[in-house]
Amino acid sequence: MNKNYLRLFDTNIDTSENFTYGLKRIKGLGIRFTDFLRKTLNINHNFSIKDLDSRRIEKISDMLIDPAKYKTPKWLLNKRKDIRTGENIHILSSVLDASLREDIERLIKSKSNRGLRHFRKLKTRGQHTKSKGRKGKTIGVIRKKK
Repeated sequence: MNKNYLRLFDTNIDTSENFTYGLKRIKGLGIRFTDFLRKTLNINHNFSIKDLDSRRIEKISDMLIDPAKYKTPKWLLNKRKDIRTGENIHILSSVLDASLREDIERLIKSKSNRGLRHFRKLKTRGQHTKSKGRKGKTIGVIRKKK
């Protein structure tokens, strides 16, 4: 790989970027979590990814693999009370996609309201569907002829 990129969790991160916004490119990480990493590692706001040494990169990957070891708050994790293990975990990269797919399949199988709406490809969080979010062949409103 080129020296201008850092590879972490199946993601190429441009080394010219800021620490917080560069790590945000990893699927499953947001600004809040990357800001928590920055504060835990005592890194400046303007710190660039190209200034990271191998020791800090290993520490970052260790913190992302096991955030509970570094006393990460529960509300910062993206999978609280996992249905299988009952633990609070943080999922990244392609594992996040697989976990989301499993959760949707579980909802469909249990025939819950959310599962049925996922199955019918409708909105699941209470939004209006009469006039918004239309997709498919129908475009616009059909009016009666006078």
